[in-house]
Amino acid sequence: MKDEDIRLLTERFFEGETTLEEERTLYAYYNGTEVSAELKEYAEVFRDFAALSFHNEEEEENEVDKAVIVPKSKKRYLRIAIAASFTLLAVFGTYRLLSPSSADEDCVAYIYGKKCTDPALVSQEMRRTMSEMSDLEDENGMESQLRDLFTTE
Repeated sequence: MKDEDIRLLTERFFEGETTLEEERTLYAYYNGTEVSAELKEYAEVFRDFAALSFHNEEEEENEVDKAVIVPKSKKRYLRIAIAASFTLLAVFGTYRLLSPSSADEDCVAYIYGKKCTDPALVSQEMRRTMSEMSDLEDENGMESQLRDLFTTE
């Protein structure tokens, strides 16, 4: 190529308007020994670009070889594995939904610092505590608190 064509192509390269083929032409030109004096300042830059270039012809030809092709038998096993996983998940979920929950069977409370597992005793103590709380609410109920807040005496 003529030096003028290379200069124009170099300008287009720095403006981001070159094609991959034109960039390869520039890399080849600047890697050569016949770089004109006025373009020598770009030679090192293009050598670096050529070294960093991830798109060379050999790699593009090998990309087809690198493509992962999964045989049909592996695809079938993958589909079976996925189906088995979903089936197992559905069976386990159904079992957990239909089986008696362990939370219903286990009743643990600490009453006066002692561990109690008797559901009747825990329920009785809870009712007693709730009745005490409701008695306290009646004495210091919401109405009396609001009355105290908004009464200006």
